[in-house]
Parts: sequence; structure tokens; C-alpha cells
Amino acid sequence: MLADYDIQKEATLHLVVSTGVVTYNFVYSSAPPLGAEHLAHLASGSSIGQTVTGVAAGEYTIGFYSDGIVSFSVEFLDANGTALSVVSGSVTSEQMEPFALRCTAPAGSASASIVFATGESEAVFLDLVSFERV
Repeated sequence: MLADYDIQKEATLHLVVSTGVVTYNFVYSSAPPLGAEHLAHLASGSSIGQTVTGVAAGEYTIGFYSDGIVSFSVEFLDANGTALSVVSGSVTSEQMEPFALRCTAPAGSASASIVFATGESEAVFLDLVSFERV
């Protein structure tokens, strides 16, 4: 609600529009603990995803920190949203650890759908997710 940000009636808002489209899908996830603004806590059986636009053919690295067992997928899509390829896997850690995994966007790629998911009996902490061209 606008009132939460102390925005008054007839106030002038200055919006900054960034390029790209970012969408999130939170299912059964909770708010991050205090002091960890970018930390996601995914409850068991939940997922979080983001669509990254402006992707071209080439090598990319998906990086993140996680604590627990998390599955991930990077699906490369063409300009029409048709899947071209998918890279998937899972990682396990007993504490917050960094992971960096390479993947290749095929010719014709325009975007990538990145999804992290937990199993039915496993929760996970996820932080500092990055997706960068190598």
C-alpha cells in the first residue's frame, strides 16, 4: 500500500524504469530473517524463479549461495518463448556455501528462466544469485 511508504495523496512520484523483465514466483516461502535483506528461505516443496531478458548465445555462469538441498534449472528461450535447451541439477551443503555453475545459451536465445526448488521434506536458504555472461 502507498500509505506504507508515507506517500500522500496527489504526491509526485519519480519512477526509474530499468531494462529487462524480472518476475518472481514465491510458493510457500517465508520472509528473510532480520539483517538478511536478500536471503530467501524456501520452505519444503517451494520454488522461486526469475526470467532474465537480453540473453544471447554464449557461455554463462549462474552463481549463488545456498544452505541445504536445492534443485535448479536454467531454461533458455527464444524470442517467442519457445524452450531451446535446459540445464538442471542440484547441490547440497551443510552451511551457506557458494556455487558457480557454467551453462551454454544456444543460438537464438533471447531469455533465460531460472528456477530454484526444494524437495517435499527439505527447506533451503538461498542468497546472492547471479547470472552472468562469461
